[in-house]
Formats: sequence, structure tokens, C-alpha cells
Amino acid sequence: MRIIKIITIYTLILPTIILAYDLSQKTQADQIIRLSKEDGVYHPKLKIKGIDNKQSKRNVYQNEYGVVVIVSNQSLIKILHKANDLAYQNPKFRPTTTPHITIVQGVYKGDKFIQLQKAVKSIAEHTFPYVVTMQNSFTKGGGGNTFLNVSDGKYFFDRLTTYMTNKVQPDAPMKQTLDDIEAGVADLKEMHVGGAWRDFNLPYNNNPHITVVYGKNDPSLLRNLNEIIQPQSLSFIAKAISIYQIDEVGNLYGKPLYQVNFNLEP
Repeated sequence: MRIIKIITIYTLILPTIILAYDLSQKTQADQIIRLSKEDGVYHPKLKIKGIDNKQSKRNVYQNEYGVVVIVSNQSLIKILHKANDLAYQNPKFRPTTTPHITIVQGVYKGDKFIQLQKAVKSIAEHTFPYVVTMQNSFTKGGGGNTFLNVSDGKYFFDRLTTYMTNKVQPDAPMKQTLDDIEAGVADLKEMHVGGAWRDFNLPYNNNPHITVVYGKNDPSLLRNLNEIIQPQSLSFIAKAISIYQIDEVGNLYGKPLYQVNFNLEP
């Protein structure tokens, strides 16, 4: 009889508890996101209608910026744009992409943004331009996106990411990230002081890449895209480091807010 009661608890009551916990977590996440959009620190700065979102425009949030290196090889850019065209053959639903590699991304407010600019300027003064080579195939990436990962240059980007972390937020691994906040497992205090980063750009979790296609990475698409790869066009010179506003999927919005050339001479 005791065994039957235990089985009943596990089969009937436990799933109910788990469901209640899941709903509670979802409610908490929804509440945090709602508050973050209303508290004047991380609300939509540029609010785009849903129908326009499908036509390459995304919401842009206050105080969130990306530090990036822009792809400068026009032959590579053409391949990347062609890949995006193939993924979204209907131009009405095709997100516009600006090929780049993100170094760090997060909320920088007030003094934090000033520190960010100073760090960008400082590292540019101590960095050589670098020939970056991408891998010879497109691959599945995070967020349901299609990536082109760095083949030769990972150390270069790891150095930039580590430097930016040490200068602007040396205790970042111990703090809340934007991903934690939006997932509902952290509060908003780090965001209020401009100290919440995207965890995929922290030094221990860095994967330098170009996001080629947003929202698609199925195997059949990757096979089609890999047919247009041109190995001779996979390299470019990283000449400058820039700060951009970013939209809600991580693409760049508008013109660079700050940009500095890598100043050391080879």
C-alpha cells in the first residue's frame, strides 16, 4: 500500500508541482522584462511595429550597445548578403544584416559608457590591424541563427574581449548578465548601473563569429549556403573597433557612435 501511495505522488502530484514552478518562473521572467521596458533604463528607444520587424527593422533598447569589428572585404560581404538573400527569398521578410564580429555587448549607462569609449580608444592604440580568416563553411549558431565562425583570429578576438572585460567590468563573471535578467532568474540592479553584459561575450564563453542569417539555420539551408562559399574571399583586415547601438536580435543599428582605427604599425 505504501508503495502505491509513493507511485501516486510521483505520477500525479509531482508533475503538478513542476508545472506550477515552470509557470512561476515564466511569470517572473515576464514581470522582469515588463519592468525593464518601463523603468527608464532599458525600455525600447525605437519601437517598431511587428509587421515592420519582418522587414529588417527591430526594436532598439536604451543603453544597450555592442563593441564590434566590421567586416571590410567587399567580396566576403557579397557572399554573406547572398546567403541572407537565399535564406529569405521574399525581400519583404528579409532582415538587413551588417556583417560584423562582436567583441562585447551589454548595457552601458552614464559613466559606464564613458569607460567603454576610453577602453575602446586605449585598446585601439595598442593593437595591430589583423588579418582575420573565417571558416570554410556556414554552421548552426545560437539563437536559431546561422554563423560563420572565425578560423584564424580567435586569439585576436579573445584578447580584445578579455581586455574590454578587465577595463570596463572586471567582475563580470560574478555578476548578472542580460540573459539572466531576461530569463527571469535575476533582478534589474545590474542593469540600473549599466553593468549587465551578454554572457556569450564573456572571456570564458567567447566564440567570435559573423551572424550571417538571423532566425534560420536548418540543415538544408546550410547545405545550400555552403555551395556559395569562396575560400579565396574568406579573409579580411580588422582595421578598426566600433561602438554601435544594436537591435533586439543583435544586429547593428544606424551609424557607429564611436570608432577608432587600430593604431600600431606592422
